Amino acid sequence: MEQTKKLTYTGIMTALVFIATFAIRIPIPFTDGYVHLGDCMIFLAALLLGWKYGAFAAGVGSMLADLLGGYPHWALPTLVIKALMALLVALAINLVKTRGKILFCGLTALFWTLYILWMRRLLAAGLTENKDQLMQELGTVTESQLTNLANVSYIVLYLSSFVVIAMAIGLWLYMRKNDRKVDIMFIPGLIASGLWMVAGYYLASYIIYQNAAVPIFSIPSNLAQFLAGFLLAMIIYLPLKKNFDKIAVKD
Repeated sequence: MEQTKKLTYTGIMTALVFIATFAIRIPIPFTDGYVHLGDCMIFLAALLLGWKYGAFAAGVGSMLADLLGGYPHWALPTLVIKALMALLVALAINLVKTRGKILFCGLTALFWTLYILWMRRLLAAGLTENKDQLMQELGTVTESQLTNLANVSYIVLYLSSFVVIAMAIGLWLYMRKNDRKVDIMFIPGLIASGLWMVAGYYLASYIIYQNAAVPIFSIPSNLAQFLAGFLLAMIIYLPLKKNFDKIAVKD
């Protein structure tokens, strides 16, 4: 009976991941991808089902959305990236419990800072060495348009660290005030998972299109997708878990 419940919930969450990803899509012209609300359901799947069933729902639901939505070339990268998102949430929760949330948050912030600096360097190199190719790929007419677009990307990348930290602190204080000590452990995992998604899609775009600079311009959109999914997941999860039938969260 318990296994039947697990499989039933997994099937439901897989369908919800698919619907949230497939139904509302905003195309990203630079990388032939799109942003969506599926990350919200991926976070919920990881929190409610645990790493094993959550990873299945996240990966398969997202992959089906790509296959049926006209993005078959993204299906395999999506399967891997989204499944690892759910896996990372569950793994991070265990690490925060056993090794300390301060250490985990510090390492996440360090890696994200290094990633931003790396993107900054790659984009600067692209503007210097492959300016004509970038203008063609991005559809910019003048060099000033390309520079302005690059400056916007720089600002978003730098601000992302502060925005993520501010959101984490705000939710942390809110849940402490409302005596939600267990839920506090979820925040670092959700943030690390979302940042992995952003970095993972950059890597996949680089492999597919063989261009290190162009995929950087999709990072702001992916960050916005992650932040929206993060907030929605926390808003939905807090009341939902009260009535959720406890199943294999500790697989």
